[in-house]
Amino acid sequence: MSTNTPEWFGSAARNTAHQPIVQVFFMLVYLIWWIFAAPVAGTLIFVVGVAYAAVVVFLSVRNIRHAANFPNVPTAEGALIGKRMGILSGISYGTLWIVAIVLALLGEWRLVFPAVALIIGAHFFPLAFIFRRRIDFLLAPIAVVFAVIGFLVAARPEISWAFVYAISGIGGAVATAAYAVYLLFTYRNLCREAGVAREKLS
Repeated sequence: MSTNTPEWFGSAARNTAHQPIVQVFFMLVYLIWWIFAAPVAGTLIFVVGVAYAAVVVFLSVRNIRHAANFPNVPTAEGALIGKRMGILSGISYGTLWIVAIVLALLGEWRLVFPAVALIIGAHFFPLAFIFRRRIDFLLAPIAVVFAVIGFLVAARPEISWAFVYAISGIGGAVATAAYAVYLLFTYRNLCREAGVAREKLS
């Protein structure tokens, strides 16, 4: 580790390195419904997703090990982001669970996943302001649009619940897959900005 490494790098690197793994996990949650909606094609789609996730996890683990070489020095900006994220997560996931439980109690199981996809997609809009990144404004609408399409498809009783869920998750799968790559590049850019060599990954 270079003594010239900026103090902020360790904290930023650690907070970023694991995030692509989170994204591809949710990508697979969005994709898994295709197995039930279209067993053959859906299984193929899911397998491709698993392969993509495996590559992302491999690269992320390398970054996690690399980030561990640098001290995690808390910063005021990091603390503020953490506070805002805590508030947003509480609102988003609290709303998600309340809506899901209410719909389940009403017997509207077909609407549960479209509602979940809509809430998760919408919660990326405030993330754009919290992290000051523009990609959220590009990807969040995709997740929201497909969630809305899911609601419209759910209104047709002849269409299976599995297909409703699969359609609802398309936007979320695209968004999380793209976020994973974006965050891998973010880690690379952090290293470049800090003047840290990535060739010496642990």
